[in-house]
Amino acid sequence: MSNIERWTATIGAAVPVVLALLLIAPSPGLAQSEQAQAMVVTATVPQSCMVAPAGALTFSATTTGQGLPEADAIATINVSCTTNTSWSIYADAGVHADAASGASQRRVASSDGATFVAYDLYADAAHANAFPTDAATGQTSATQGTGTGVDDVQPVSVYGRVPAASSSPNAGLYTDKVAFTVAF
Repeated sequence: MSNIERWTATIGAAVPVVLALLLIAPSPGLAQSEQAQAMVVTATVPQSCMVAPAGALTFSATTTGQGLPEADAIATINVSCTTNTSWSIYADAGVHADAASGASQRRVASSDGATFVAYDLYADAAHANAFPTDAATGQTSATQGTGTGVDDVQPVSVYGRVPAASSSPNAGLYTDKVAFTVAF
């Protein structure tokens, strides 16, 4: 095979490949087509709140031997809600409430459940406003029982009082559990 035949054979085999590349590759003089579409991105932040006691409400353990003196205590309930979420906090009557008293008097009970000591919860240090009870009762007199979320913990003070009694209860530890509910 001569050099001319080899060159012709090489060029002849390359022509279809070169033509195919020219059809696929864009011409420098022609602009490529582009199409853009926007995608909507959304995020939903639901209103939410959490409530947690910051510690126990513990009354002093002093007695005079002449009955039970009045005793006060303070505790904090932490409320945390998403920003601008309006909330209200309520407390139930406790596990050992005396429903027979008509107003569901809160009581702490001795470990054997046989002896009780009455107590009350208030929304202010002056003990003038009872802490709001559950939403079903409609009692919402406390000024500290409401707020608006600031995306941070908001402390709510709970003031407790054991009223003075003419007789002393049996010695021992008295307890109760009060459920706090935040409505938003």
